[in-house]
Amino acid sequence: MIVGYARNSMTDEDNSTRQRLLNGMVTKLKTKLLCRKVFVSPCSSADMEFSKRDTSKKSLKFMESFKSSFMIDLLLFLKAETRMVRLIAIDYAGLSTNVEDLRSLVNNHKCVKEIVIDKGHRVELFSRKQLLKDDEVLRLFRCRTKAVNRSS
Repeated sequence: MIVGYARNSMTDEDNSTRQRLLNGMVTKLKTKLLCRKVFVSPCSSADMEFSKRDTSKKSLKFMESFKSSFMIDLLLFLKAETRMVRLIAIDYAGLSTNVEDLRSLVNNHKCVKEIVIDKGHRVELFSRKQLLKDDEVLRLFRCRTKAVNRSS
């Protein structure tokens, strides 16, 4: 099963701008990358642990108005899923720059068989084995140099 994840940074945008940006990412994940289901984090930093995302007051307030599935839903989905999952994100920082937490996510959810990172003009695919064993692969996720426009 192909699922996507979109994350918006902790910035001072108003909710309508945040929603527009997230909608752009969700649309890209569904149309270009063929994700059947997309989960979002409306207000989190790239290095924040997955389990702590979407817990701020700003996120909770936004989640009331945005009809989507969030990080907690993704974690529950991965816990219950029995089929192979390919998780897709737009850019490395669109998923996480916290490599230990990323390794833990893959290790704790056996259904995650691949992670795909959309780089705009190409995609990079990483197997479960690479993510668990290859530190060079994980180092790619620690590459935040500048913000990337993930919504268009």
